[in-house]
Amino acid sequence: MAAIVSLRGNGSAAERFGAAQMTALTELSSPQISPDGRTIVLIASRADLDNDQLLASLDRIDVASGTRRSLLPGRPGLSSPAWSPNGGSLAFSAPDGAGNDQIFVVAATGGALRQVTHAPTGVEQFAWRPDGAAFAYVAIDASPKRVGAARFRDAFVVGNDSYVARSTPRPAHLFTVSSHGGTERRMTSGSWSIVDGEDQSSLSWSADGRTIAFARAPNAVLNDQDASTVWLCDAATGTLRKLTSNETHETLPLFAPSGKTVAYLFATGNEEIAQSELYVSPPGGAPQNLSHPFDRTLLDAAWRPDGSGLVAAADDGERRGFVDLPLRGVPHRIDLSGLDALTDSMLYNTGSTLRGAIARDGSIAFIGATPSRPSELYIVGAHGGPPRRLTSYNAFASRLQFPRVEPLWYDGPDGFREEAVLTYPVGYEAGRRYPLIVKIHGGPDLATRVTFDPLPQLMAARGWFVLQPNYRGSTNLGLRYQRAVAGAPSSGPEKDILAALDVVRARGVADPARIGVSGWSYGGLMTAWMIAKHHFWRAAMVGAPVTDMVVDYATADDLNGYPPLFGDPPFTDDMRASYERQSPITYVADITTPVLIMHNVGDARCPIVNSYLLYRALKNLRRKVEFVAYPIDVHEAGDEGDPVRVADYFGRWVDWFAGYFK
Repeated sequence: MAAIVSLRGNGSAAERFGAAQMTALTELSSPQISPDGRTIVLIASRADLDNDQLLASLDRIDVASGTRRSLLPGRPGLSSPAWSPNGGSLAFSAPDGAGNDQIFVVAATGGALRQVTHAPTGVEQFAWRPDGAAFAYVAIDASPKRVGAARFRDAFVVGNDSYVARSTPRPAHLFTVSSHGGTERRMTSGSWSIVDGEDQSSLSWSADGRTIAFARAPNAVLNDQDASTVWLCDAATGTLRKLTSNETHETLPLFAPSGKTVAYLFATGNEEIAQSELYVSPPGGAPQNLSHPFDRTLLDAAWRPDGSGLVAAADDGERRGFVDLPLRGVPHRIDLSGLDALTDSMLYNTGSTLRGAIARDGSIAFIGATPSRPSELYIVGAHGGPPRRLTSYNAFASRLQFPRVEPLWYDGPDGFREEAVLTYPVGYEAGRRYPLIVKIHGGPDLATRVTFDPLPQLMAARGWFVLQPNYRGSTNLGLRYQRAVAGAPSSGPEKDILAALDVVRARGVADPARIGVSGWSYGGLMTAWMIAKHHFWRAAMVGAPVTDMVVDYATADDLNGYPPLFGDPPFTDDMRASYERQSPITYVADITTPVLIMHNVGDARCPIVNSYLLYRALKNLRRKVEFVAYPIDVHEAGDEGDPVRVADYFGRWVDWFAGYFK
């Protein structure tokens, strides 16, 4: 923690956002509203630094009064609360004594826990049957037991696995079990897999409890889950049938309240250049696209309880918000009065927040934030209007000095109207010039939003501007902008980032001698590119980058993203040259900027070999470079729920620039 304790800016430490305040934040997720609409439960997570973990509580909030009480105190791994259909109890996921997630049930008023499942490999996700008498759940198949010499015959045939694979991943399959526990019933089997892990989809029961919908992939390898399709399982016989004629990119099946139709997300290609749109289809019938006029990629969706349509979540311009998708009519945005909706995203393995969060009267429970108010629970009416805040978990933040944060709209290259997020230094005074950091988001199919974001807050507390451009490929400005990254995945975003920087420079507020650039993942790729192509940067932090696109294609767990960007894999002379032209390592000899590199050793998304290539080259070229590696097997430290590491790499990130901005 020592590296981050110094993050206090120029004023009193008590007035600014720093290390203590960051680790004191309560993270809220998974709001679920009771069937009668009177009560909301959610997960409230707090950092346990001594054990480097998050302790999660299951809390209950009265909608009318905002009164809060904890049904379950802080414990690690608590997630996925879900009301029983009659509202009398709550199911949730939590680790058992062996560390495997299982389904537990507790009375809605609290009391003793009942463990429902004892799955040997744990439960990946679950759903109540509409009558409340059973659960459907997904579990990964156990490895076969071996004895003697067979225990050491562990070679496996490599397919589209990443370089960190140590075995063929086991498929995930569907089971049912009584809500009171007992013997589970296996519903599916085979080498194919229910979509799980990062791309986890949903389980959905038909209203009569006779059918279960799920998304199915050819196997459990992440790179093969683009070929996911929606299937229906007869709960009595286990008979399977496919919902549509599509062969790829279907996910998130949701039975309508009537049980007669199924909504689902479908994209015409890889998410790098295609939007996930929402369709509704009767089994075997013609699909209806409800979201196409909205022109945003959808992250999550849920039916309105009356079956009149669905509500979806999407990154949309400056913020993440909700869109109403009626069965009859056109999509329209739901007014959240400037709040950013901190929805969990089904596309990034954090579960669905919207399912279970829409009351019978159409009001929606959600976690919201602004740049000066960290996450709290809100409820908004069926068609928008001023949301009502129900909690004050992070009330201490009202005593802090926060920076001004604003969207920056500008006319960018190639005829695009573009957007960035600009965070001002805390204590900003007109007429002064300040250091500026360009922070580039990952993806590219993500977006920076006007919300509460701890890292820019820490930078602004130091007295710096933070510029976060939503470059082409971002998902918040429409399909044409998202697709514009194809063919030029480095040189295209470069133009947008420079255009945003030029807008800020023209205001005369940035010190031209103290401009830095940084990013993680695709942001790390673009940081390496920007310092190879331009030499005005005072310092750079390159986090978990792709530096050689050919090497990354051959070793990463998301290789399916490359052909949409380039047209083909890199194994002909022309295509290899195309990949190399867009790879930062090709121009490494031109880098003169001091560089901090950070990477996790077991990163399957952007293999650490990318950072070793950059580091060895810069060392041999006698450039100023430092390389810090973390001995964990995730893409970002936060993916493992370890607040100590998050604080450490945020601290190193900010302190690196502080050394050059003196």
